[in-house]
Amino acid sequence: MNRNKERLYMYELEDSFKKLLEDNKKEILESKYIDDTLHEYTDGHVPIYNYDLLRLACDDLYLGYKTEDNEQENFKSAYDIIKWNIYEKLNSIAYEWWKSTWNNLDTTSKILSLKSR
Repeated sequence: MNRNKERLYMYELEDSFKKLLEDNKKEILESKYIDDTLHEYTDGHVPIYNYDLLRLACDDLYLGYKTEDNEQENFKSAYDIIKWNIYEKLNSIAYEWWKSTWNNLDTTSKILSLKSR
């Protein structure tokens, strides 16, 4: 992430995540454990620095709020809420990408992908 920019936008993070998935499409599709693989890519793309988390929350204020999905979680700080919500957004993108990519493969490619697992 570019720390020289004043603002960091969620759409930029999402776009770079989609590009990461596309760039690693072969590895992801051949993965024996799709859920684990998508989790690793998603988790690795969530910013770890509080500065970056706050810049994203400035772009999308809803990142700072608890939701129905996470209201039972025991967050220690607002940063944990922001991280959780970013993870959930990126995870949703990952599964939509996988579903779309898988559905667009021809039958032969699907068979070869499944055999490699």
